Amino acid sequence: MYPNTSKTCTRCDASCNGQCNTSNGVFTGCTTNNVFTDTPGKACVACKSFDTNCFTCSPDFSRKCKVCVIGFYPDDVFGKCVACATITNCNTCSSDTQKCLTCKDPFIQKSGGCEICPIEEFKFSETTCSKCYNTIDNCNTCDTIAVGKARCNVCISP
Repeated sequence: MYPNTSKTCTRCDASCNGQCNTSNGVFTGCTTNNVFTDTPGKACVACKSFDTNCFTCSPDFSRKCKVCVIGFYPDDVFGKCVACATITNCNTCSSDTQKCLTCKDPFIQKSGGCEICPIEEFKFSETTCSKCYNTIDNCNTCDTIAVGKARCNVCISP
């Protein structure tokens, strides 16, 4: 509580989670997933008010998103949520870091990005390639049809 302009005791606004200066009512904190409207202020707003794809934001004055909704990741510099599609050949990404989790076929996930398998290999799983001849007898080079499925392009000469 703090004394308002008419010198009567006033409760701190609920959006500050009871964290306000007892002499002037200026917020010193906000409830989870809320940020200050200004520095310092007497109001907190939801993270989604500055980034509609933000799930959890930084509790300080920075207005940076820490965790985004599914399909987005927080930019390292500005803290804005960015679509997974900005990671080349990425299908799904981590919601808290710029890391691809699954890649478009025929790419595999490696070190947070997407890479193509070598010419004589195909996408065996989300993270591994396999030699064409391991799946298709006498096959030298192949294409990925789907994860774990290949189509032979060039056979091994007898």
